[in-house]
Amino acid sequence: MRKGLIFTVLLLSMIGMAGFGSAYVEDPPVFLWHQFTLSNGLRVLLQPDPKANEISIEFWILAGIHNEALGKFGLAHFAEHALPYGLQSDTAARSLLRSMMTNSNAQTRKDYTRYYIQVKPEGLELGLRYAAERFRADTSTITDEIIERHRKNVLAELERNSSNSFWGYSPVTARESGTFGRFHPYGHSGYGTPEENRNFTVHDVRVWYDRFISPQNAILFLVGNFDPKIAHRLIEQEFGGIPAGMDPGTVRMISPQHSASKITIESPSTHHTLSLTWALPQNGLSDEPALRIAASLIGRRLKNTKALPSSVRDVGSQSFMNRYKFAGQFGVALTFSALEDSAEVERFLRKTVIDVVRSGVSEKELQLAREDETKRIREMTEELGFIGSRTELLGEGMLFTGNPDHYFAQIKQQSALTNQDVQAVVQQWLTREPFRLLAVSIPQRVSIPTKDGGNVSADIYGTGSRGVVLVHGGRFTKKSWESQARTLVEEGFRVSAIDLRGVGESTGPGQSDPYSAPFHHDVLAAVRFLRSTGSKTVSVIGASMGGWAAADASISSEPGEIDRIVILAASIDSPPEKLKGRTLFIVAGGDTTASGIPRLVQIRKQYERAPQPKELVILDGSAHAQFVFQTSEGDRLMREIVRFLIAP
Repeated sequence: MRKGLIFTVLLLSMIGMAGFGSAYVEDPPVFLWHQFTLSNGLRVLLQPDPKANEISIEFWILAGIHNEALGKFGLAHFAEHALPYGLQSDTAARSLLRSMMTNSNAQTRKDYTRYYIQVKPEGLELGLRYAAERFRADTSTITDEIIERHRKNVLAELERNSSNSFWGYSPVTARESGTFGRFHPYGHSGYGTPEENRNFTVHDVRVWYDRFISPQNAILFLVGNFDPKIAHRLIEQEFGGIPAGMDPGTVRMISPQHSASKITIESPSTHHTLSLTWALPQNGLSDEPALRIAASLIGRRLKNTKALPSSVRDVGSQSFMNRYKFAGQFGVALTFSALEDSAEVERFLRKTVIDVVRSGVSEKELQLAREDETKRIREMTEELGFIGSRTELLGEGMLFTGNPDHYFAQIKQQSALTNQDVQAVVQQWLTREPFRLLAVSIPQRVSIPTKDGGNVSADIYGTGSRGVVLVHGGRFTKKSWESQARTLVEEGFRVSAIDLRGVGESTGPGQSDPYSAPFHHDVLAAVRFLRSTGSKTVSVIGASMGGWAAADASISSEPGEIDRIVILAASIDSPPEKLKGRTLFIVAGGDTTASGIPRLVQIRKQYERAPQPKELVILDGSAHAQFVFQTSEGDRLMREIVRFLIAP
């Protein structure tokens, strides 16, 4: 049996001896860990903590994304979902375990797949039995019916994640391929594509199970409140009789084939994201302590976006160092809402990294970065298992370096780093041309039927329970609202920008004559679509001709169906007395009709006849409707709209 001490992070000293390591901290206390291997090859790490309230039981299968074959990317993740559960034939035991289980989950990573449950101390024996039975499962229980059920769940997960311009399967696939190379085992997304997931079969999952799910290809971790002697006995009892399983073989690992290219992709997400990434070969992983310090201090610098456009300041940034078994990845990224700012974003990211080489690192920055790393490790030790936990620190140290104490020892190494050490490592690994990925946000495109047999083409932006429908003017289309739609998304709204019938792909009766077309059906269809798909309230913003349509929709709507309405520079034909909900009339004071008559005159009269609650805002200038957004009054117009929509 191998023994050691793991430690958290208020690090005072470290003493290392063969087979035994120690570190002393003020708070929390030192933890003892034990490591042993069963006769069937299962490696076990026990980390008892009598102060914990629960026990994390987690086993890692040493197969993950890097074991997938070309054309079957995503299979590790799919098989993770489809792995048979334990206690399937013992309903009473399964019910009892549920009463003692406080959490459960699973995750696929590049080098391993983890399965996790957390139980109350009295659930240890049953939890171990549950985990052991997953190794004993009969693959004939993996049926077409089970595969289809999991396929539905996996595809739904891909759809949810697709709205993230950094973590969605499309940007991850492009970024990993560009960083490591298309044919590198790390060079693809763990999700695979929707098409690949639709094609996985029962045979694929059974073969994966038979090849990889075995004691000799796994590590079992117990972390929490248990007696080590009892746990050891129970593990021998539950796992000792399981056959070792077949040799899974090894993957031929090649050096990263880093690309210095610039790629732009479309992503059905809320914002745009631009990232720069560098591959780190295996020999570069010895510089991990300094690279993590660099990631922290660069991350702090990236937050100083005062000189950048508001589309950047309003969203977010990140700097990251990803460590894997055979390679690593360093990256910086910014998420922003205005595509025209992408060149400035890229310059800012490049400059932030290269400035570490040119100007170095201040002592204060170095100290703050050390504190960030210390805090990161300390926070991970406070969680027993799964993502960002004590188990993860122990497990990845053990798997990647052979030393469970690796990440705790790294804190000591970082405390000895100088400014020049960090500067030199950044110069060595991050002055090569990076792989640049721009994930351009595209809205979700939907087609909505109208009550009178028409069809409305709509772009959906964002998520949330508050909906807004944007209705364009006569010389515009739904695309004209993109900037305003993204601003509203940042304020927490879900937005539908529509083409009125006769414009773009929208069709319907009367579309040939915009002055008599029943546009209100198009607006109401969009309102009802948002409500039917999760929006609790829906407001409508209509500009010029779109203002007529919005007003008509308000009058034709059911009470409460439209929460608020913004009429931008529109002289409506319908009786304003019949408008429903709160109304904002807004127009530029110098805006005139083709005959030179100020629109404000008629709009003021309509405002006076409209029911309460209502507002009239008069802007400076003479721009008409959506053209105001192209003037110096554009920001004010957007502020007035947002203020009106979010007011209680």
